[in-house]
Amino acid sequence: MKDSEIEQEIIEKGLTAPRVTTQTIDELVGSLKYHSWQVPETTTTLVAAELDDGFIVAIGKAASVSKENFNAEIGYKIARDDAERKARDKLWELKGWELKQNLKQGMAA
Repeated sequence: MKDSEIEQEIIEKGLTAPRVTTQTIDELVGSLKYHSWQVPETTTTLVAAELDDGFIVAIGKAASVSKENFNAEIGYKIARDDAERKARDKLWELKGWELKQNLKQGMAA
C-alpha cells in the first residue's frame, strides 16, 4: 500500500491525533540534496541524501558485476533511487521519534 493510499484512509477514518503526515515526509524528501561518487577502480556508485542542515540521512548504492556493463549514468540513477527510498524510510522513523518526544514533553507538533 502506498503512503498516499494510507494517508487517504487515515483522513477518511477521521484519525486526528498528532501524527507524522505523508506531506511532511514528502516535503523533507523534496528538500534532499544528493551527492554522488564512484568508488575508485570499481563499478560501485554511492549517493548520499543530505537534509538542509547537512545531516546525511541515507546512502544508496549501485554496482554492476562486470566492468563491461558499468554505466555511470545508470549507476547514479539506481543509487539515487536507493538513497531516496532509504531516506524516506529513515525520515518516517526520525519524525515519529521526534513527535513521540514532543508528546512526552507536552509539546505536540
